[in-house]
Amino acid sequence: MTEDNIDQSKLDELATAVARLPRSIEPPEDFWPAIRAGITTIPVRVVAWWQRPAILAAAAMLLIAGSSLATLAVVRNGGSRDATQSTAAPAPVAGGDATLAQFTRIETDYIRTVNELSAVLEAQQSELAPGTIAKLHKSLRVIDAAIVEARAALAADPSNKHLTEILSATYEQKVDLIRRTTEMAVGS
Repeated sequence: MTEDNIDQSKLDELATAVARLPRSIEPPEDFWPAIRAGITTIPVRVVAWWQRPAILAAAAMLLIAGSSLATLAVVRNGGSRDATQSTAAPAPVAGGDATLAQFTRIETDYIRTVNELSAVLEAQQSELAPGTIAKLHKSLRVIDAAIVEARAALAADPSNKHLTEILSATYEQKVDLIRRTTEMAVGS
């Protein structure tokens, strides 16, 4: 249909009909109680103190600072030994039998091992391709985020054996990743 075919009188009728339409429509009065009830019953999600972004950021900063200090101590105290051979990973949690207190001791061993391997890797970093280092750091960020989440979940539910297993397995992945990358640097 072109403009020539449109009857002006039809357009005028349409404009008149549109002008007669109300500018707003109020819902019937009996609808408001149901709407109000629906709005007021929306559940509010309460965030636990350990899930707040500021707390998580502070925990991450403490982890980074502690790791950096431990790395510095290892490097200053003769961290030049071959960590790929001499740094043994902690024994994994067998069957999730460790309690939170027992796992905390095992976790300390994981952190020590990671710090020793990280110091060696840092010294050998020039022997690896920049892309390899970038991928390593990206993978470590993912693993570290998983560790923070699992640790927080375990703190909230200390008797959960499955969380202990998950956290232990995640630390083992981190140790394995750093160890393999260190071995790659030695082999290149």
